[in-house]
Amino acid sequence: METEKRLERLEHELMNMKRRYRRLLVVTGLVAAVMAAVLIATKVGGPVVAFAETGIADEVKARRFVLVDEQGDTRALLAVLEDGPALFLIDPQGTPRAMLAILEDGPTLSLTDPQGTPLAMLDVSEGVSALSLIDPQRTPRATLAVLEDGPTLLFTDLQGQNRAVLGTGSTTTSDGRKTTYPESSLRLYKPDGTVLWMTP
Repeated sequence: METEKRLERLEHELMNMKRRYRRLLVVTGLVAAVMAAVLIATKVGGPVVAFAETGIADEVKARRFVLVDEQGDTRALLAVLEDGPALFLIDPQGTPRAMLAILEDGPTLSLTDPQGTPLAMLDVSEGVSALSLIDPQRTPRATLAVLEDGPTLLFTDLQGQNRAVLGTGSTTTSDGRKTTYPESSLRLYKPDGTVLWMTP
């Protein structure tokens, strides 16, 4: 029965990590799309609209706002994309380095490296808030989350396998029994996902 509980617990934690990974893929796709749009806008150019200093509009409506620097390079983009509204802050090389967006399942903030790879994400989805730190290979390596049961800190290996989990969690066995782990719970895993040690 203990093995069944451990498997149920691993399935629950794996499901949470898969949801975070899907979200990471969406953010990576959005960053790539903006990089392409910035490149096109920089090469093609576009009209520069100068506003008269005589008045202030009460309301401005548009699908996209692009901020450029003195050289005409795009440095920020506020747009309504297919997945929802997003704000991108772009470095001098044209790479989006920060993104704030409202995706289908909730808001997200993503910070990237100079190549546009997301390395940190703060998001809220399905009642779960989480801060994920991601390696250059796009594998979430550390995640601090507040789940329905309480706070949890996850550490994963290069393959994305949970190796240490600190904090609350719960599992439900096939016969419907729910086991909840307190905030003080610590679980260590072997590379194959089996429990190495846990307390309490």
